[in-house]
Amino acid sequence: MTEIPTLFNGAEPQFYRGNQIGCLVTHGFMATPAEVGWAGQHLAQQGYTVYVPRLTGHGINPDHMRRMRWQDWYAQALDGYHILRQQCDHVIVIGHSMGGLLSLLLAASQPVEGVAVVASPLTLTETSRVVRFARWIDLLVPFTEHPSEPELNAQIVAEQEQRGEPLNSRVHYAKWSSRAVHEFSQLENTVRQHLHAVTAPLLLLYAEGDTLATPDNAQLIAKAVNSDHIQQYTLATGGHIVFQDVARNEAFDVLANFVADIL
Repeated sequence: MTEIPTLFNGAEPQFYRGNQIGCLVTHGFMATPAEVGWAGQHLAQQGYTVYVPRLTGHGINPDHMRRMRWQDWYAQALDGYHILRQQCDHVIVIGHSMGGLLSLLLAASQPVEGVAVVASPLTLTETSRVVRFARWIDLLVPFTEHPSEPELNAQIVAEQEQRGEPLNSRVHYAKWSSRAVHEFSQLENTVRQHLHAVTAPLLLLYAEGDTLATPDNAQLIAKAVNSDHIQQYTLATGGHIVFQDVARNEAFDVLANFVADIL
């Protein structure tokens, strides 16, 4: 009998009905809505309508990622945008890491009131040979192991316990599809080609300790877009998983202030 797919605990999409300002909050590569869920909840507490989608192929079975293409992830984000546009007068797109790249593509092609890019790497294809040649690596090594950091997991569990949530730790894939890494590189290349079309107000939020998406990515994006309103903010502590790391509360406030400032 064919097994019915099920989501990981904590991988469920989130929706909070609020006012006529909609916030689409998109998670990153190999992650789940839990990665950005607390940020979404913080925005909902400010009264906004918030949708946190689960990107196709994520949070269900890492084997599914081998058949994903970057267009599948973008289409899911585009669906989320239209869901909010049908319900809200204003839509702001927000994304962590790969979610930030998807948000930039949305801002390049759809009318949005603002875009927040959080810890998004723009140059991995250029700087990482593994990413650059992932399509060919897939032929020999279809999956690689990427366990989460124990210290980060402990911080997340402590926060989950304080919030009264299930103790799911970090909800992500520890096994990465090499083919999916190639698709990430294709997405990155596509975003670079369309940055000039981004004109909406822009927040670039990075962490000083992020070794995957270093803060210099913010300058690269800022130079390539055509927005008249660009806010750059660098967190002094924490690493790549901004909305679950030690500086998360500071990041929530920066994000909420950006939304309030542009509307």
